[in-house]
Amino acid sequence: MDRTRVSGWLGVVVMAAVSMVAVGCTNQDDKNQINALSAQNSNLVARNAELQRQLDGSMRENNDLRDRLAARDEAYDELARSKAAAPPPPPVTVVRTAPAPAPTKTASGWEQGVGGDRVTLSSDILFTPGSATLSPAGEKALAKIANDLKKEYAGMNVRVEAGNSIYDGYDETASFLPNIVAQTAQLVARNDIGHAGNTASDANVKAVDTVVGALAASAGGNIYVQNTGNLELGEVEAVAVTRVGLDSTRTALEGTALAGVTAGNNAKVYNTLGNVRVTEDMVATEGDLLVTALLGNVTLANGVSLTAGNLLALNGLNLHLNNAAINAGSDNQQLENKQAA
Repeated sequence: MDRTRVSGWLGVVVMAAVSMVAVGCTNQDDKNQINALSAQNSNLVARNAELQRQLDGSMRENNDLRDRLAARDEAYDELARSKAAAPPPPPVTVVRTAPAPAPTKTASGWEQGVGGDRVTLSSDILFTPGSATLSPAGEKALAKIANDLKKEYAGMNVRVEAGNSIYDGYDETASFLPNIVAQTAQLVARNDIGHAGNTASDANVKAVDTVVGALAASAGGNIYVQNTGNLELGEVEAVAVTRVGLDSTRTALEGTALAGVTAGNNAKVYNTLGNVRVTEDMVATEGDLLVTALLGNVTLANGVSLTAGNLLALNGLNLHLNNAAINAGSDNQQLENKQAA
């Protein structure tokens, strides 16, 4: 039943009652009561109209919401039907590519890597089986590596690692030509790095000849290095390479940092030109420790330690020892240039 219509009937009934009372009554109090009831009836009619208006508005909003919900449900149903009918998406393949190799020319026989190139020589190539003497093929292979280092890799960072020893390809006609020309160099050998000379006059001719700015070396036996140019004996950062197997598999080798100079026996670094600065510890466990700057100064950084099992010698135009710790062995000899500062 329409609510407005009901309210209207109520209004008619009340008004009729009021009219009847008005006809039969003459008392002033009754008139006042009738007026009050008439006013109350008018208020009720107005409130009823307002409530009806609000109810109509709520009904319209409810209908709008119901239509929107129905449209959303229909859209969801359509999406579900589309997914059910569509073929499954193809699998996604993720390809990770390594950074581009360094823009250098890779020498023949070397393995190109992200951080640098690498060459590996087996003992079968370097030595005659059962012998510790370099074979002719080994000498030829090492000569080629030395030539590659000077020609293709000069000015770069170099790491030379040997399962046995690293030797200078001694030639009386070219004994002081550099084996390694680089910014920095790491030299690592299970046994020796370089050889001692035969006599005092040719003491350095069989040393590994370098032209590097920074050097770190480690050997189970002796270390003999002759350098040209200002040299820091300190820490050399890792040289990363990629090893390529015979089956074309690639293995990333991040490398490791190497600090100082450590030898199981003698450790001798001879600088023909320029200054030498020692920033990491140097150890010659069972032999002599020698640092010479023929035409330059030798400077030891604060806090570094130099330890020799036997004789320890520092030679240079000027020696700057700072707060370094210098420890000689049983012979208890420490040789310092007379111009020490």
